[in-house]
Amino acid sequence: MPVAENTTTDDLTPPSNHMKADQFPENWKAILTIEDINVEEYKDRDDPSKAKKKIVISWVGKEKTYVCNATNKQFLEAALGKRLMGWIGAKVKMARGRAKFNGQMVPSFMVVGAEPGSPPPREAGDDTDGVPF
Repeated sequence: MPVAENTTTDDLTPPSNHMKADQFPENWKAILTIEDINVEEYKDRDDPSKAKKKIVISWVGKEKTYVCNATNKQFLEAALGKRLMGWIGAKVKMARGRAKFNGQMVPSFMVVGAEPGSPPPREAGDDTDGVPF
C-alpha cells in the first residue's frame, strides 16, 4: 500500500482509551474527580511472558482513563488510603511534567494533590455495598 508523504508513525498507532501525556500542553493542570477504579493486567515491557496489574482511573465527565504509574499510585495511596474503592469521589490535582523512563526524560502526568471526596450516589438496585448476602 502506498504511503502518503506526510504519514507519521502516529498515524499508524491505534486510538487509545487512555490519557497520554504527550497529547497535553506542557503547562496543563487540572482538578479531576475519580468516578471509578479498575485494575487491569498489562504485559511487562521487560518480560512479555509476565503481566503487571495496574490501576486504571475513570474521571467524571471524561472519556479517557488514566493508567496510574507507581509514583502516582504511592502519592494517591498516601493521600487517600490503600482501599481503592475509597478513592472514588476524590478530587485529584494533576499536571503534565516530565519523568525519567528507560533512561530518557519523557512527558508524564504527575499527581500534585488529592483530597478525599464523596462517592457518587448509587443507582437504585445497586447492591455493591460490600455485604456478602
